[in-house]
Amino acid sequence: MSLTNSRGAGAIGGLGQANSALESQGGYIVLRLLEETEMAAALSQANRRPKGVATAVIILWASLGIGILNSLLVATHPTPARAHLMQFVIVVIMAVLIAMIGRGRNWARITLLVLYLPGSVLAILMIPLLLRVNGPLSLLFMLAQSVLQTVALILLFQREASVWFRGGQRSGTLRQNTSWQR
Repeated sequence: MSLTNSRGAGAIGGLGQANSALESQGGYIVLRLLEETEMAAALSQANRRPKGVATAVIILWASLGIGILNSLLVATHPTPARAHLMQFVIVVIMAVLIAMIGRGRNWARITLLVLYLPGSVLAILMIPLLLRVNGPLSLLFMLAQSVLQTVALILLFQREASVWFRGGQRSGTLRQNTSWQR
């Protein structure tokens, strides 16, 4: 039994050439697997909520809780039923916005900012009224809410958060980046 082929090359050498071809093909397959793994990791990373956003959501829920406590404090004073209804509507709107921010909805983040700006001006203008009608505790609640909301908004508009909000989170599904495909 001879270990040479018709060209005089050893059979083992022929196997080496075949093995080399398989290695180059296998190298391509390994490269593709690595690319797909990197893509999956990138999609997984894009799907993770940044720590700043998670912290901001917790802060916003705390701020909403303080607002509810403040409303309960104010509820002991005689106020029209319309005022209580308005407070309830505001709490519901804020709860929906916070929940949607937690789910990565960019429109909710922007809506919160748009509501925050005039709300903070109104809060400043209401300081004398709050002190006179509700006392210093209500003012402290309002100031705590303002500080918490400011910190949360700063976190929500950091670069990492903005990238995450503009990613595939808006529709609830991930957009696939197919730039790696040839």
